[in-house]
Order: sequence, then structure tokens, then C-alpha cells
Amino acid sequence: MKRIGIFSGTFDPIHDGHVALALAAHEELRLDSVVLLVEDQPWRKIDVTDVTHRLVMAQQATEDYGFIEVLSGEKLDVGRTHTVHETMQALKAYYPPGATFVLLMGGDVFEHLERWNGYEELIHDASFAVGLRSEDDGELLLPLAERLGAKATFLATDQATIASTPLRSVLGEGQPPKNLNPKVVAYAQEHGLYC
Repeated sequence: MKRIGIFSGTFDPIHDGHVALALAAHEELRLDSVVLLVEDQPWRKIDVTDVTHRLVMAQQATEDYGFIEVLSGEKLDVGRTHTVHETMQALKAYYPPGATFVLLMGGDVFEHLERWNGYEELIHDASFAVGLRSEDDGELLLPLAERLGAKATFLATDQATIASTPLRSVLGEGQPPKNLNPKVVAYAQEHGLYC
């Protein structure tokens, strides 16, 4: 039975923290593969970089890891804004019967899981790998996981505090920021992203 990690996000741009969580989940949870599901139009965000650019950057940042696959909503045949139900149904159709799913997310996302429409389906159909930004996060999030009945593993990485927003600002100033794959930096600069 295949165990597949699903890391859904904007990845605008993908950074070393995203990759570190994917690597940690793959190793610690013995996942067969990790899928970066690049959201076309996240429901909670506006003015995101075109998904075609974000897909290329995600592929460039992970091309050295054969177990990481980059997918778009279009490939899974889900709408521009992914709902929980349609995404879970699309994943079940895309992967072989019996595949189990582990959803990767940051602690800041897991903290608000109850606000998602249909979060109960996720808890029923998947387990969670939650990246912690600090040691305190685990103490705060464990009671939430227990209350929701969510099967969650908490992971800490040395890249946990990286965020895309300040990286976009540095790129916009024409500087090569730390914590971004050099190929991603070159691509962003070549295409005038974040200026």
C-alpha cells in the first residue's frame, strides 16, 4: 500500500522551508512519494504569481529528489480554487486503490484547520505531517489534534521559520535572497517576477 504525502500550497515562491518539510516527512514517515500540489488560485489569497511560473519554480527546486512530484490542479482535474472534497476525490482517482495520504502543512495552517469547509473529510481520509515553527507550536497544536481526532505527526526542521512574503520583497528589490534555490532565483529574475 503506497503512502503518499500531499503538500498543497501556493508556493509563491517555493523556498527551502517547503523543501525541508517535504524531505523530513518523506524520511520520518517513510512515504513512498511526496506530491507538491501547486494551487492555481487559493481561495484566501489575491495577486498570486501565475501558476505556470510557480509550477516551473517548484519543479526546479525539487528536481534533485526523485520521490517528489509536482502537480497542478489542472492535472488532477480540479477547479482553479480547490475544495477539500473535490481534491480528495481527485487524489483517490489519480492514485492506485488503497493508497493512503499524509497531508503536509505548516503549523500555522493546521492551527486553523477547523475553518476549512469539509475539514472533517480530511481527518477521516488522511493523516497529517505538521511542520513546527518553534518548540512551542507542538505544545499548542497537540491538544487541537487530539480534540479533532486528527492523526498528526509534528516535525521540526532547521528551515521552519522561512516565509515567502519577505523573500518576494527581497526579490522585488533585485537581490538574491537566502533560502531560495539558485535556479528559482534565476528563473524569477529572468521573468521579472516579484518586481
